[in-house]
Amino acid sequence: MTRRAVSFAALAAIALITSAHVGSPDTYFEGAAGPYAVRVIVRSPGVVPGLAQITVRLLSPRDARRVLVLPIYWDPRTAAPPPPDVAQRVPGDSTLYSAALWLMTGGSYGVQVTVEGAAGSGTALVPVIAVATRRLALDRPLGLALLALGAFLFVGAVTLIGAAVRESGLEPGAEPDRRHTLRSRAAMGVATVVLALALLGGRAWWNRVDADYRTGLYEPFHATATVRTAADPAVLRHVASAGVAAAAVGVALEVCGEAAGEPEVAALLIGLGADELSASPARLDRIRATVRSISTAEARAAAVAAQSAASAPAALDIARELLGSGQLGDELGQARHGLGSVLA
Repeated sequence: MTRRAVSFAALAAIALITSAHVGSPDTYFEGAAGPYAVRVIVRSPGVVPGLAQITVRLLSPRDARRVLVLPIYWDPRTAAPPPPDVAQRVPGDSTLYSAALWLMTGGSYGVQVTVEGAAGSGTALVPVIAVATRRLALDRPLGLALLALGAFLFVGAVTLIGAAVRESGLEPGAEPDRRHTLRSRAAMGVATVVLALALLGGRAWWNRVDADYRTGLYEPFHATATVRTAADPAVLRHVASAGVAAAAVGVALEVCGEAAGEPEVAALLIGLGADELSASPARLDRIRATVRSISTAEARAAAVAAQSAASAPAALDIARELLGSGQLGDELGQARHGLGSVLA
């Protein structure tokens, strides 16, 4: 019991030590910046462009005067990087510094962390991937406020155009006549149409940009593992396809593993076109007897029916019926004349 408890404790310790931030969009780095041991965490903004939050913790007892951070894009064709930002010391923790950096485009970055102190200056380069993983939604109150402001500007622009056409050519204090009024209304109508078309064009452009952004969002691959037995109809169909392809090029189909160690599965594999079966020595006599007790035609008919079975147990029932009713066939003689049977 004590040994078992120790084993469990060792496994738990190994899992804790080797655990990683699997699936996290953030970047974690622990290493040396010259004479200073540091731990750097870059928290991804989730959107590009976006503001990444960076924390730098000094792990060594050496005093640091300041910590500088600088994002460096991988493309050498880009302009020279801006001056580094000075990370601010977090109140209440003399070894923790924080900064925020803009990641302006997607791709590979290197966040350069420079520590300056009594031991000199040291630099560490932290690789960071800037990738968009989400789309920020517009808050409803802000959207309504922007809509009201846009409507105010739209109406104001149309009104200004109408007033300019109606009164710009008049003497001070003169009243516009009918001709000026009609021209003003016509100008307001034209302005309304032009501004509406501009808004529709802007909306179409923004929808296209938004669609491109949605297309570029990173989504992790989802994989589902399903355990299937050798007698599963889906597995049998794959083996049948392999048998057809092997026969087309004159290659023997060999099935290795313990699946052929079961008489029912061995019978189905023979019907699917398997030319060689692998089984453990302890099961050879049983499988040899199974192979010799059925004919190739019977095995093929059972294999065809098993491929359309509803489940693996149903497929095995078909094989059991074959083995229960099968008669001794000339399997060895058929094996000597081609790839259509199994030599046991």
